Amino acid sequence: MKIIPPKRMHDEQCGPARIKWWRLKEKGESVTSRIKLPPVTTIGETWKNATPAIAEAARSELFTTKPGHRKIDRQTWLWTDEVEIKVREKERLCHVFLGDKTVDNWRQYLMAEKAAKKAVAATNAVHYDSISKQLDAKDGGERLIYRLARSRLRRTKTSKSSTELTTNTVSS
Repeated sequence: MKIIPPKRMHDEQCGPARIKWWRLKEKGESVTSRIKLPPVTTIGETWKNATPAIAEAARSELFTTKPGHRKIDRQTWLWTDEVEIKVREKERLCHVFLGDKTVDNWRQYLMAEKAAKKAVAATNAVHYDSISKQLDAKDGGERLIYRLARSRLRRTKTSKSSTELTTNTVSS
């Protein structure tokens, strides 16, 4: 029997490695203790020298993300407790398989993967079924369509404006 782990799809490039600033709450004291600030001269010089010192201390303590991996936008309505449990179990079994590549571990991982896919599909179906029922209803169906269109427009405006900000910042 040939065991082949699942191949990753081509990841979208998301830019360079980023510092994991969300870990600052947990490791704030250790980061601040590592910062070695230069002597204060002028405000401009101090900021110029302090910025790389702070970034280096944060990089060494908080670590960085892997460059080239896309950011997965997880839809919050999709993450019910059942889905989260199944996905975590699938990830755990994947790590078990990668640690010890046996046929039994591979089968357990495949079963967990199928269970996770079923849970996600069931949650998707329930969510979209409720939306379609709301759209079919006489009262509020039209309002829901406009609300969905506005939220979609708002999301595209946000992504366009953030893209414009990054391109304007880089070019200027």
